[in-house]
Amino acid sequence: MPDTKIIKKWDNFWQNVPPDILDDKLDDWYSLVWKVGREYWREIFDKYGKGKKLIECGAGSAKLSLYLAKHGYDCTMLDNSEEGLNLGKARFLKENLTGKFILGDVAKMSFKDATFDIVTSGGLLQHFEDIRPAVKEMVRVLKPGGLFAAIVIPKKFSCQTVGDFEHFVVKFTKNVIKGRFSGIISESKSESPFYINSLSLKQYVEIFQAAGMENISGTGLSPFPSLALPKIGHKVYAEIMKKMMLLWKRFDSSHSKLTEIWGASFGIYGFKK
Repeated sequence: MPDTKIIKKWDNFWQNVPPDILDDKLDDWYSLVWKVGREYWREIFDKYGKGKKLIECGAGSAKLSLYLAKHGYDCTMLDNSEEGLNLGKARFLKENLTGKFILGDVAKMSFKDATFDIVTSGGLLQHFEDIRPAVKEMVRVLKPGGLFAAIVIPKKFSCQTVGDFEHFVVKFTKNVIKGRFSGIISESKSESPFYINSLSLKQYVEIFQAAGMENISGTGLSPFPSLALPKIGHKVYAEIMKKMMLLWKRFDSSHSKLTEIWGASFGIYGFKK
């Protein structure tokens, strides 16, 4: 049964998301990471997918599915947060796109076996202490030969560790300047309350294999960390990232040990037997 406290946290998260964070401004870290990530997965889906009937599990505001729907994919969005799905519905409506929005639990989906050509999730699986029930269910609804793809935000050393330290220093300094010394250490730490497991890339691949997947490819993605910067700093950082776009994409496609260690996320895909 879904944890109602976690669902409430996500509902609160989506209720308080600034409206412009969902836009593709391409002048900050967030929007650039989304742009590169969407293009990365669309290239894989176009190349290896055996159809365009897709479900995004843990879809939230449906940022990925919205992009894919614009390119001919038949998208179903599943999430346990009604607030997140409402954002997705509004964005699909604004773009005159159609999609199916399902409020439900990824570990207990109502779809028949072998329903989808592609099953994907982005930033979902790290929120489960035991990912096996969710992965088993996601593979169940996938057609034989279908493509399974996931982005996971790992709880490990990565470029984001450096970013989190910078975030801590900035918040700590602000609290000192404001004279807020009570609980200053905990108040200055990164706000990431949803990361539960600390599985390695190898462990994710092994679990996917046990669930009935084969020819699994896993790598580290995204060499640039999120930083706490003033508005002009975000724009400058974005320009640096843009100038290094070719190197960034080579990093994401290299499948090296360096990318696994330094990448802020894991990108994993494979096929149902």
